[in-house]
Amino acid sequence: MTTMTDTHDRTHEFYEIGEWDWWDTNHGNRLHAATVQYDPKRDVGGDGITACGLTTELWIPGLFSRMDVPRCKHCCNRLGYPQGIGSPKNDKACRPLVKQRLAQTEYQQQQRHTPPIEGESNVDHARHCLRCLSDERRGPVLLR
Repeated sequence: MTTMTDTHDRTHEFYEIGEWDWWDTNHGNRLHAATVQYDPKRDVGGDGITACGLTTELWIPGLFSRMDVPRCKHCCNRLGYPQGIGSPKNDKACRPLVKQRLAQTEYQQQQRHTPPIEGESNVDHARHCLRCLSDERRGPVLLR
């Protein structure tokens, strides 16, 4: 059985994998930078929107796609990444850019409060909501 905490942990992992590997569409001809909604039923895919504007079903690419499929030039231009072949994690010029994006996202997440999911206990919520963990005024209230 998947718990709320497991889902939140997997959502973060899913996001991070997507930043390093980018995303594949059903066409399989380009890797895209995208925001993808984690769906536990699909596990390695979900509905999302790419940096170049496609709204579609996206998947974490397979091994050969991560090495051989070109990155979408429009996604690269939009994010300031160099155009090239394969996942950003396999490109020395992209790795620092991915790290920077992840650090920026982590900071933004700390500044934003995530409301509890329906049925989620306050303790489970506080475990994944970084703002609740760091906010001294709210933390003790949520953990009761």
